[in-house]
Amino acid sequence: MQEPKKKRRLIPSAITLANLVFGCLAVMHALGGDLWTAGWFVLAGAFLDFFDGMTARKLKVSSKFGGELDSLADLITFGLAPAAICSGIMFNNEFSEHLPAFVCWVVRVSPLIIVIASAIRLAKFNVQDTEGFVGLPTLANALFWVSIGWYSVESDFVSFLQDTLDAIMAERSGSSQHLNPPKEIRNWFYAFMKTWYSSNLFIMFLIIVFSYLMTSDFVMLSFKNGWSELKKNQSTWVMIIGSVLSLLLFNERSLAVIITLYIVVSLTVPLYEPIDQ
Repeated sequence: MQEPKKKRRLIPSAITLANLVFGCLAVMHALGGDLWTAGWFVLAGAFLDFFDGMTARKLKVSSKFGGELDSLADLITFGLAPAAICSGIMFNNEFSEHLPAFVCWVVRVSPLIIVIASAIRLAKFNVQDTEGFVGLPTLANALFWVSIGWYSVESDFVSFLQDTLDAIMAERSGSSQHLNPPKEIRNWFYAFMKTWYSSNLFIMFLIIVFSYLMTSDFVMLSFKNGWSELKKNQSTWVMIIGSVLSLLLFNERSLAVIITLYIVVSLTVPLYEPIDQ
C-alpha cells in the first residue's frame, strides 16, 4: 500500500523538475541572444507549474518537499529566466554615449533586481495565509518580460502602434475629426515612445517598478476560486474583455498588455479585506 503512494509522489515532482529544466533552457537561450525561444520555454514552464500542484492535490501526495522544490523551480523559470531576457533586451539596445561608464554598468546589472525580488516574493508566498496573492506573482512578472522580449526582437512595437492609431484616426476623421489629436502631437508622441522604448534606462525603470510590485503588500487578483471570483468582482470582466481584444490585436505578444490590465484591475478594485500586519 505504501509503495504505490511513493510512486504517485514522484509524478508531481517530475513535473516540477521539468519546469526547472525549461527554466534553465530559457536562461541558456536568453544569454545566447535567442529571446524568442527563451520566451516559449518560460511559457512551457508556466504550463507545467499550473499542473504540478494540482496533480499533487489530486493524487493526495502534497508535501513540504514538493512545495520547496516548486519554489526553487519557480525562482529559475520566473525569476532568473526573465532577468536573462531583460539582459538580452538591453544588449539589443544602444546606450547613450553621454552616460558615465559606472551608470552603464549599473543599468546592465539591474536585471538582477528581478531575481532578488522573485526570491522575496516566493518566500512570502510560502508563509502567507491569505486568499489572494500578496504582491505581483512571479509568473505575471515573467510573462510581462517574455512579451517585451518578443517585441524587442520580432517587431517594431512603436511602428505597429503608430500604424494602428493612424488607421483608427483615419476611420474616425469623417465623423469626429474634432476629437482627433493634431498630427504634430501624434508624431511627437510616436518619437517619444520610440526613444523611451529602446532606452535601457526605461527598461531599468520597468524592472524597479515590477520588482517593487512583487515585494509589495498589495493584494492582487486571484482566480483560485474560478467563476465564483468573477461573480464576486464583476469589474474583472474589464480585464477579461481587454485581454481578449489584446489577443486579437497582438496575438502572443499581448502578454504585456494583459499583465498591465491585471495590475491595474488588482490595484483599483477592492477584492479582499485589508491584510492584518
